[in-house]
Amino acid sequence: PDAARVEVLGDARPIVERYVEVTGGREPLEAERTLHVRGRIEAMGLKGRWELWTMAPDRWMGRVTLGSLRIREGFDGRVAWRTDFSDRSVHVLSEAEALRAREEGWFMRDGWALADLGGGTIRHASTSFGSGGTYDVLEVTPPAGHPRKLFMSRKTGLVTRVIREVDQHTAAEHPGAWRRLAGRKRATLLETPVLVPG
Repeated sequence: PDAARVEVLGDARPIVERYVEVTGGREPLEAERTLHVRGRIEAMGLKGRWELWTMAPDRWMGRVTLGSLRIREGFDGRVAWRTDFSDRSVHVLSEAEALRAREEGWFMRDGWALADLGGGTIRHASTSFGSGGTYDVLEVTPPAGHPRKLFMSRKTGLVTRVIREVDQHTAAEHPGAWRRLAGRKRATLLETPVLVPG
């Protein structure tokens, strides 16, 4: 990555280092090249299953089955694509959508927590109070793409909320139920997206 892009501003570094430590340490994070996870999904009154594969630095492929909906989508490092098995169509996504897919892969892999920040930048944006706790808000910008705000619990050191812009709306994601999987502590529950008026 470009050395000019590798930047932690202000007092964000100790917050990032605490996250790395509570999720399993620097060595397992830096050593992780691939990951395969799967789970259940509930949306629109339907139940289904999902599966996700990631590969360093930002490649990924996901599969969702929800009612009659069956979709595969991913990013191979250059091209983003979506396959809808319901209507048997394959779509190569636009350049803007490929950029969003690259950004998504970087965040999926905790690129911001790597020693070189995966080429991104981080700054301590503010402190937030609520839900019986205090949260450090980090503004994390990937090497290419849009910034997200990560709310880091001072009590646990973990991410409890992520705010980002999605199609001119503000989306709030809530990772939770953290437990150790594949050598690192990970969120096993993700409530997303909740669209908030922008």
